[in-house]
Amino acid sequence: MVQILQKFKGARCWLSRLTVCCSALLLSLFSLAGCKDDADGKAHIQLSTWGSAQEVAVLKRLLVDFEKQYPDIRVELMHIPDNYYQKLHILVAGDMAPDVMLTNSINFPVYASQNVFMDLEPLLAQSQTIRLGDFYEPSLQAFKWQSGKQTILGALPRDISDVVVFYNRDLFKKAGLPEPRRGWDWQTFLETARALTTDQDGDGRPEVFGVSFYAQPPLFWLPFVWSAGGALFDARLTRVVLDEPRALEGLRFYADLRNRWHVAPRKVESGGATMSQL
Repeated sequence: MVQILQKFKGARCWLSRLTVCCSALLLSLFSLAGCKDDADGKAHIQLSTWGSAQEVAVLKRLLVDFEKQYPDIRVELMHIPDNYYQKLHILVAGDMAPDVMLTNSINFPVYASQNVFMDLEPLLAQSQTIRLGDFYEPSLQAFKWQSGKQTILGALPRDISDVVVFYNRDLFKKAGLPEPRRGWDWQTFLETARALTTDQDGDGRPEVFGVSFYAQPPLFWLPFVWSAGGALFDARLTRVVLDEPRALEGLRFYADLRNRWHVAPRKVESGGATMSQL
């Protein structure tokens, strides 16, 4: 998700030119709240992003095309591959935040509550390229924030993700296990994970784990809560209900994969590798 900082909020430099190619960049550069001038007179925009080397390579090519079309604008890409939010917190606190930043709906309230973002709706109303109606409405709702008596749209969605399960066919075949199919339940999932977890040298520490997952954010453990019949909030969205029995059942199963059955690696066992890397 791309969020726009309220830094230099009195300025509106290069707005009309930036609106032209925002759809090609897939980034809301059109709604930039402000910019700085370089010594050569070019407008200087700083854009922060996470992402793999492949993602960054694609983004760099897009920015090259952008700067060719608008030679009086320079976009500086700030790639933060690890600990993205830790660094972003420091930059925001030190008044050195990027003009445009990539973030997600989970961390959005952290910054929105500090009045970091400008309201994008007025800028969308002026844009000749994209409009509110171009976006999936629930994804916009995730980036709306009540600021005093006003509700602002603090960000625009770049993409919407889902949670899916990938599995290693080679490991299933080697273990003589049937591949996952419709109708899997938790017990079958657990038994399969146990069968895939192997201690090949007999030292009591598995070299191959049956499951790999992130402990956070809620994106990953909420499906277990829902599968157990629990919820995050009550029906009126006025009370957190994660302490109710069904929700706790889902959370307990999720945590037990690592802490009780040891079919998922602890951080010290993953060698610093992420879930995706494993």
